[in-house]
Amino acid sequence: MPAPTSTPTEVTPPVATPVEPKAGDVDDLGYTIPAEPESTEVIPSDDNKPAEKPTETKDDTGYKEGEKGEDSTGYGEEDDTKKPEEKPAEKTAEELTKEKKDEENKTDEEKATELVEANIKKHIEGLPENFDKERIANFAKENGMTDKQIEAYVKLETENHASLVAERATAVKEQRKAWKGELQGDPEFGGENFDKNVDRVNKVLDKYMPDTKKVLTERGTMLPPYIMRDFLKLDKVLNPTSKLPTGEPPAVKKEEVSLLDELYS
Repeated sequence: MPAPTSTPTEVTPPVATPVEPKAGDVDDLGYTIPAEPESTEVIPSDDNKPAEKPTETKDDTGYKEGEKGEDSTGYGEEDDTKKPEEKPAEKTAEELTKEKKDEENKTDEEKATELVEANIKKHIEGLPENFDKERIANFAKENGMTDKQIEAYVKLETENHASLVAERATAVKEQRKAWKGELQGDPEFGGENFDKNVDRVNKVLDKYMPDTKKVLTERGTMLPPYIMRDFLKLDKVLNPTSKLPTGEPPAVKKEEVSLLDELYS
């Protein structure tokens, strides 16, 4: 009688719980899993928040409020500061040695001529740059003036020149004063808006006419009142302040149209 056979019992393998990979483990392809970078985000607090920049405000001309440019009209504050005079460079030892040798080789006639020229130079070298030094020197040479005569002649020219300069300075000062008074009394340009209108003219020159502004500033002259009034009209055309509720561009005033006709006719 055959021995009874036993039926094998089927064994179910346990289900493995998946393990999350971590930094340093090796993945299926053999690469090491890198560590996650630490967060560098900084949450700003009230103490370390960056300061907010102040909002720039602009006036009705379109420029920064309170901004002042270099005056080119002659109506700003006067500056009496004078620049220091540049001193001539000293001669080198080589130049002094050469001059000494040249002096030893000169003839008596050349020495006499140079003596006259030295006397002239001695008396005119201290004269201001606006003096006609060449005219004075030529007159002294042509008339064979001695040292004393040259000294007296230069003194006379200096006195006459000083008198003319003083008269001219007085005339210019009076003219500038009269022009400023005229503009200050102008019903449209002057009054309490005088300083503001002068600044508006300066800004027009600075923004739209930089080359003209440069020349006017270097010369330091004063613009006549009629030019100042025209520049203010130009500023009103370039920087209109009136706005319509519908958003349409403002209408150009009659006097502004006249100015544009004169400029482009």
